[in-house]
Amino acid sequence: MRSVPVRVVVVVVAALAAGCVAGGTPGDPPEPDRPALDEGGAGATTPALAGPESTSAACPDVLDAADATCALLVVPEARGRPAGPVVEVAYAVLAATESPERVGPDPPPLVVLPDGPGQSGLADAASWIASPLRAGREVVLIDPRGTGRSFPSLDCGQPPRPGALPPDLVEDCRRQLDAEAVDRRAYDTAAMAADVLDLRQVLDVPAIDLLGVGHGARIALAVIDREPEVVRAAVLDSPVPPEADVYADRPRTAQSVLNRLFDTCAEDRGCERRFGAIGPAVEQVVEALNDDVGETGGVSGDDLALAAVAALRGAGPAEVPAALSLAVDGEPEAALARLQEVAIAGAAVPSSAFAEGLRLSSDCRDEVPSSAVAGGGGGGDDGLGPVGLAVATDVERLVAACALWDVGSAGEGADDPVTADVFALVLSGEFDPLSPPAWGAATATGLDGTVVQVDGAGHRVHDVSECTLAIVDAFLLRPGATVDDGCTEQAGIDFVLG
Repeated sequence: MRSVPVRVVVVVVAALAAGCVAGGTPGDPPEPDRPALDEGGAGATTPALAGPESTSAACPDVLDAADATCALLVVPEARGRPAGPVVEVAYAVLAATESPERVGPDPPPLVVLPDGPGQSGLADAASWIASPLRAGREVVLIDPRGTGRSFPSLDCGQPPRPGALPPDLVEDCRRQLDAEAVDRRAYDTAAMAADVLDLRQVLDVPAIDLLGVGHGARIALAVIDREPEVVRAAVLDSPVPPEADVYADRPRTAQSVLNRLFDTCAEDRGCERRFGAIGPAVEQVVEALNDDVGETGGVSGDDLALAAVAALRGAGPAEVPAALSLAVDGEPEAALARLQEVAIAGAAVPSSAFAEGLRLSSDCRDEVPSSAVAGGGGGGDDGLGPVGLAVATDVERLVAACALWDVGSAGEGADDPVTADVFALVLSGEFDPLSPPAWGAATATGLDGTVVQVDGAGHRVHDVSECTLAIVDAFLLRPGATVDDGCTEQAGIDFVLG
């Protein structure tokens, strides 16, 4: 491989094993009423913090047997009001495992930023306990403000289906947070990036490495944009660049990715023999289920289509045709259940509660105001198949949810591309419907970036195989060195046929 500012490696992996809303209104809404100091309560004001503080906290049970310490980062909820309410950001520091074969100075801690917005980082602790990326380096897991063990919680409760944000849930959640004097505007990407920079201070380290997945990569980019000098290296897995129009592009991206997956299955002898022309058959089933759902009350075609898109995580693409074939064979409930299992495995945080309120506050401020969908536009429905139409309908629902949430815009410059002299490894999955490979290439353009596309994989790829883990580890050991892609000489996607 050549060493150039943007290096592109196409990874072909055999037998791989393994967000977001729209809407909003321009301008900022009035600041919510807050209790006075002598009233106490969640919104009570406090003396201004001299700087970020940290206090010890109990670790999740999963970390009991691990060499880990847990704490809460205490920072202002809104940094423009240093004497106002504070938030507590939960984090855990996993000690480095022994690595006698490594030489040179100890690397900076690796700060891991989870996908979302809305996912917990500590919920992924089990996979990090045994991760080879701990060898010789500390790993820091974070529950971004509003998620997991952080306080206050922006978890809105159990939606009727994963990812759904019906109006009654959104309105109830807004009323509850307003009653608790939570400033819903203070939970966007910029605030989460500022938390990471404050965390570096309380860790008392001169520099950090970053590993972000999806929206976590977006947070990492915001950190780099604000203080590039404190980031030694960054792994940006399935990144969402700030300049991308996430929701306007999503229906066509999802349709295109599934069509390509079905075409790949048709070109694979085993997959074609087992499932036939799976693409047209799935489209017929989605349309038929949508026609019947009003009478039967069962699984709708849109439910099935959205579950298929959600299942395109990690190694999920290899399993999607087999799962959808159950619906083609007349078992849509079984197909839906299997797709949901695949999606959870790919997300790698099956026990994590999702903070819908954080998702709303972040995406409705960061993504929607500059998106074509904000004015009812977008890519249009022309040429979309049933899967793309299902995603487009879901985006419309999310636009309505953001209008109810009413948090205004993150402001000018929030969607500007990030340019900095920082070493970055940018990872993209061939079948990623949320962060397509083109976004990875765009992200790397403004950085000293190496782009690795993982063929056969979906969203979240850094730990999809021993090969990708080895690439990440080698990059973090020597940022800027040429990536050794020798482990990637594999066959194509190995479809699950059972």
